[in-house]
This record gives sequence, C-alpha cells and structure tokens, in this order.
Amino acid sequence: MKKIILAATVIIASKSSFSQTLLNSNFEENMYEYNSSQFPGNYFTLGWDGFENSPDNQVVHGGNQSVKLETKTDMAVHTAYPTIFPNSIIAGNIHQEIIGSVTHPENVELSVWYKYTSIGSDSAYIDVSILDTLNTGYQDDKLIFYGSVLIPPTATNWTNTVISMTPIQPGNANSIFIYAQSSTEFSQNIGSTLWIDDFTLTNNSNSSNASLTENSNSFIQIFPNPIENYFKINSEEILSSITLISSDGKKISIPLTNNEGNLDGLSSGIYHLEFMLNGKLIFKKIIKK
Repeated sequence: MKKIILAATVIIASKSSFSQTLLNSNFEENMYEYNSSQFPGNYFTLGWDGFENSPDNQVVHGGNQSVKLETKTDMAVHTAYPTIFPNSIIAGNIHQEIIGSVTHPENVELSVWYKYTSIGSDSAYIDVSILDTLNTGYQDDKLIFYGSVLIPPTATNWTNTVISMTPIQPGNANSIFIYAQSSTEFSQNIGSTLWIDDFTLTNNSNSSNASLTENSNSFIQIFPNPIENYFKINSEEILSSITLISSDGKKISIPLTNNEGNLDGLSSGIYHLEFMLNGKLIFKKIIKK
C-alpha cells in the first residue's frame, strides 16, 4: 500500500541519498501545494510526499513548523487513484524513502515526536520498513525489517517514541521507507489529525543486535501453525482484529471472533502477524499452507 502510494504521488520532493540522515527531518523547509486544480489542499516538501498533509505553524514541538496529517473527504484523490483509495475518505499520510545500502539494519531506530486528536475509535500509526528492492519497480520489493508505533486517542500532548526494528526475513537491505498515517485501515473518521515533528534516524552500526527475534511472549500461542484456514490466538486478552504483513510489506486486516480468525483466500507463504496486547505491539510469524 505505502509503496503504491509512493508510485502514485507526483514525486517532486527528492529521495535522500543514504547517510542515515533524513532530509528535512524537522519539517522546517517550505511546504508547497500540489496543482490546486487537481489536488487542492495537498502538499509536498523537501524529502516528503503524500496526501492530506499540510504545514502547521501553530501546533509545533520545536522550531517554527510541524506537519499535520488529517483524515478528510477528498473526491479528487479518490477519483485519480480509485484502486489505492477505494472510497473518498482519505487518511492523511506522508512518507520518505532513503535509498542506499543499510549496514546493520537491525540497529536502525527512528525517534519521532507526535500529537494526536482522534475522532471516534481512530488510531494513527508511524512505521519504518527496511526493504530489499530487488529489481526495477516496487512490485517485487521484499520486506526484511519492520517497526511501528500505534498512536492511541490518548496521545493528546506531544509524545516521543523510538521505533526499533524487528527482523522479518533475510535480504539485502538497500532502502528505508518511513510512513505515517492519521487513521488506521480499521477505522477512518473525518477529522482525526496527527501532528508529527523532529524525526531522528540513527544506526549504531558499531554494535550488533543480530539476536533480535519476534516477540517471545510465551503465553501467546497461535494454533495451528502452519495454518490452513482457521486459527486461534491463545491470549488472556480478547482481540477484535489483527494485521498480517506479507513479504512485500502489504498489510491485511483480519477480523477476529473470540480470538479466532480465517485466512481463507490468502496465498500460501510466510506472514508476520501484528497486534496490540496490553499496550505492546506484538509480532508473530505464521505460515499459511
């Protein structure tokens, strides 16, 4: 989804050459509106691109400006990209891709400040994907490390978090893709607004966290695994839905009933399951037969 959005948007903002430093990490550079007759109210800036984002010089963490992502009705974007945005409610989003070899990708961390106003049950998120871009185009990109933060409705004051990497599968790390969105795919209500500011991307390549693995919560079991269609999550907390992450980074929402779900219709392969449990983001590897 995110890489498709990257291809769809008019990329005027530059990709940064990899030095493990983001371009315009504090959003102090000027933001420019797209062709207002086609996409009114949509902006880009040095290094960053997306939809339903705009500069804000009133709500800032540091400096003179932050970026505001707001879930809106936008018929122009929906009409232009109906397969990417199947309805006219568009969650505000922004992204930057850093191209170049990534040494010790397991040590990459992203620090970010955020503030959130939620409508209804909306939550926002920020994630980092480290990819093996393989051949030309985004269709064959392989997700090899991943990290994210789910931003709850309670984050009404400026909050800092550090996103660390979880290994997904082997590969040649040569792209870092950073993405933020004002509402998740589960709930998108008009008016939910995420402000972000002061990103810091670091990579302590002199140390090694090569032993990083999926979350080892022994009390969480997924069975059967491998999964043919139906599965159950053995957890003390009742979950309403989970997210599956495919090898190309695509997110798939799976509803649950009494912690039971169905993968019928999904292709065979390895997936990573993501869900919130007791305030923590949990990753588990599963195999679909």
